[in-house]
Amino acid sequence: MGPSLSNIFRLGVKELHSVRRDAVMMGLIVYTFTFAVYVPSRHAQTELRDGSVAIVDADRSQLSARIGDALMAPHMQPAVPIDARRADAVLDSGEFTFVIEIPPGFQADAAAGRRPTAQVIIDATAITQAAQGAAYIRRVFEREAQSVVGRDAAQAAEPIAVVSRAKFNPNLQTQWFMGVMQFINVITILSIVLTGAALMRERGYGRIVNVCSNSIFAGTPNMAHYVASKGGVLTFTRALATELGAHKITANCVCPGLTDTEGVQLTPHKDAFEFVEMLQAIKGRGVPEDIVPAVAFLASEDASYVTGAAVAIDGGLTAATGQPNFNRLLAGE
Repeated sequence: MGPSLSNIFRLGVKELHSVRRDAVMMGLIVYTFTFAVYVPSRHAQTELRDGSVAIVDADRSQLSARIGDALMAPHMQPAVPIDARRADAVLDSGEFTFVIEIPPGFQADAAAGRRPTAQVIIDATAITQAAQGAAYIRRVFEREAQSVVGRDAAQAAEPIAVVSRAKFNPNLQTQWFMGVMQFINVITILSIVLTGAALMRERGYGRIVNVCSNSIFAGTPNMAHYVASKGGVLTFTRALATELGAHKITANCVCPGLTDTEGVQLTPHKDAFEFVEMLQAIKGRGVPEDIVPAVAFLASEDASYVTGAAVAIDGGLTAATGQPNFNRLLAGE
């Protein structure tokens, strides 16, 4: 262990000396540890904020009125009543992100236990906001229906109450964790990869597998700086692939979609799984066990002829982004 650590330290110092003589690399390091961390933490947004919503109320009941009133700031702008014939037009023009259509007899059917269906039409161009909004609207429907219809409290009660507590970010605000996430990205790429590559060159063999994101394929709106950061991971990986290939070193990326982890469950993304699953070719929540086999393959001898690749692990979500109706999905169908 001692000689190995000494060799790693020596090669790391050697790499740092070479970086110091590279003006372009020094400028990149300054940028990535300042602007590349600050800007995403201040301007990238993952929470639902000021969602624009229109409502087509064909029921005109107490329940439908309460649903419209319950869509409140800061998550939603006040719901705007519109005629059913305008639903497609307002979505196509970008005037609204969500259109809720409540059919006649909605409250009466709910009271009779017939499980009526309301339609929520979503412009999924801003996929993060769309997913958060779909989950939020569903909670509003469930809460108001339970309140107005007056179900038995014991029947409506959940058998287990799940409470999540976030010690250092109690309101789960994006700017708290986005900056830390960017900083970790920078540390990983510049420190671990560069020093590891130096060690691999000495041995004439190596495997580099970076974790990117499938967001780079979709151009996710409202997360431009995050997408740019992850795009940088991909381009950096491909640069490594061409630079280190002569030393029998491969460099590849895995690009997971939304993955069910403890960390994700403490962020606003926890409400997006159902919506994201609608877009996937293979249904089901992604879990870390879905990603591990791809990483193991890219790190193995079997992947000796694979380099500079970006492997999307998202149940086919990336493939779905090319479908003509991707931006016009009917939630709940």
